[in-house]
Amino acid sequence: MRTSKLKFSQSSNLIPILTILGITVIFFWKFFFKGLIPIPADIVTNTYLPWRSHYFGPVQNPILSDAISFTYPMRTLAVDIMQQGQLPLWNPYILMGTPLLANLQSAPFSPTIFLYFLTDTATAWGLQVVAQHFLAMLFMYVLLRYWKIGKSASLLGGLIYAFAGFNTIWSQWNIHTLTAAFLPIIIYFAEKLIEEKKKITGVFLSVSIAAQLLSGYPQLFIYTAAAIVILLIGKTNKIINFINISKFVLLGIGLSTIQLLPGLELILNSQRASEPIPFKWVFLPFAKTITFLIADFFGSHSAGNYWGPQNYTSNTGFIGIGVFILLIVGFKTKINSKVIVFSKLVLIAAILLSFATPISILLYKVNILGFAAATAHRALILFIFAVSIIASFGFEHLGKKRRVVLLSIISFELFFFANNFWAFSKSELIYPPTPIHKFLQEQDGLFRILSPDTIPLNLNMPYKLSSPEGYDAVYPKTTAKLLGVINNNSFDAKPQDRYGALTNETSPTVDFINVKYLITRGDYIFDDNKHSVVFKDKETQILKNKNALQRAFLERSPDQLVKGEVYLPNFVSFIVSTQSVDTLVLTDTYYPGWKAYIDNKPVSITRFKDNFRAVEVPEGKHEVKFLYMPNSFVVGAIFTVLSAASLVYILKSKS
Repeated sequence: MRTSKLKFSQSSNLIPILTILGITVIFFWKFFFKGLIPIPADIVTNTYLPWRSHYFGPVQNPILSDAISFTYPMRTLAVDIMQQGQLPLWNPYILMGTPLLANLQSAPFSPTIFLYFLTDTATAWGLQVVAQHFLAMLFMYVLLRYWKIGKSASLLGGLIYAFAGFNTIWSQWNIHTLTAAFLPIIIYFAEKLIEEKKKITGVFLSVSIAAQLLSGYPQLFIYTAAAIVILLIGKTNKIINFINISKFVLLGIGLSTIQLLPGLELILNSQRASEPIPFKWVFLPFAKTITFLIADFFGSHSAGNYWGPQNYTSNTGFIGIGVFILLIVGFKTKINSKVIVFSKLVLIAAILLSFATPISILLYKVNILGFAAATAHRALILFIFAVSIIASFGFEHLGKKRRVVLLSIISFELFFFANNFWAFSKSELIYPPTPIHKFLQEQDGLFRILSPDTIPLNLNMPYKLSSPEGYDAVYPKTTAKLLGVINNNSFDAKPQDRYGALTNETSPTVDFINVKYLITRGDYIFDDNKHSVVFKDKETQILKNKNALQRAFLERSPDQLVKGEVYLPNFVSFIVSTQSVDTLVLTDTYYPGWKAYIDNKPVSITRFKDNFRAVEVPEGKHEVKFLYMPNSFVVGAIFTVLSAASLVYILKSKS
């Protein structure tokens, strides 16, 4: 009898998980049943040369371009480096070299990164996108069940949270939604720790916080922390609970310092401080409130008819008419009023932070926690979170017939919203080979390329081709300054912004920084004395720059061949022969953490022209090595280990 009851209980617990999995599969039916990858690869193949000479078709949704031009190249580069047994610390392919791990959106320690080690890259990317929604729905279900909401209503709350505005719109960036997925489970462990005061619960809280911080978009942790504070407001013994919660929150942050400290170092050394986001883009326009109910009120980029303020990615408050009805019902319910009050306070906080209110404007102007360089309406994740909770209470309050009607409306609205916004592509169309890239990959030596008016920033990175330009939200300010100087032919020029484009390809500095090839249109006008056509592919051609210097050269003898022995992301070595003392210049970015060795003896690296690395080399033949191992990473790793050890100690301690 006991055995049969146990089996029934296990089956009963398994059914909701299978239901969540089934719903996720339905939303991603194109991935599971048609083999299409949730990524907008068509933006590359159908828009830009040289791809569009070989591939044809419409672009599904152009507003998703960052997913294919930024997140995918960064993520897959980090994975590729790890698969080679190295640490994903440095990106040598854009901006003359820039930190990779410190770019938090590369997320090499994401909780779902293991998928790339189980299957091919395209499939792993797809599974990682899908996992975001599965976890978001599962974690919200767990939280609602803890608050004594019925299974059906909890599943609905999970559905809303996983597929409403924020998590659907940011899904294919493959960072925001995964980060957001941990919000409900963090609140679950925080609530449980307050109520039960068990050490294991505190440990799970720390691990969940670390998982959120390492998922690629730590700005959302600020809103998670705000939700925790609101949770504490409604509790007794506020000081004791605050101390207890804070201890495990800090340990969770400590677990993630292996990436957070390098990230902080990069922010302090980046162009971001001089690049605040324009006021009109920071806050949600009040006109956008209509999109909370009707996502396509202003049209959509996928239909090519968007006409509203900002763009579609700020429609993250969408919940639909069905959820709005449940929200109204939920506001009136008396069930578990403390949770309803908590949810209302979270909802109010989301609105105060997302719109241009006195509070949000103050945060922007004072630049507290970097708000001047962040988009405030990301706080709408709190709005979706609160609405999901209140709507589940409303659903619990309805009769069976009304439940069926509203469930049908909500399912249709969310499914249509997601499948109208997302783009799916064949795996073979994700950065497919082209004759242009094949030719360049076959060339010997170290060189950089420029692609004026053809290939946008970052799109050569997946082909392992280096460029002096790139697109990154945060990169070394010396590089940004150099690009500004080159583009404007003036030392007084402002640093380039996150779009680190090099637009003045005729500048003599382009020769200095090892730009050996230009990818141009067939009708590009060039100087025959400097460039020559070495390859053509339909509408695209490759020009060779006859004046390009080597990547590494001797200052007194720049034409002397410097043999590159090894060139890896975190390690570079050269064999240098000199007749007298000379300076080896490497036109890669100077940045804290790079160390130099001559014949395995440490030597000092000096800045050359503010942005490059140089070492003094004595007379004779020597091996010169450069190694990237920043102190921020080492210290961060130590704090991570100490935090993990502290959690183990807490678990084993008797008190």
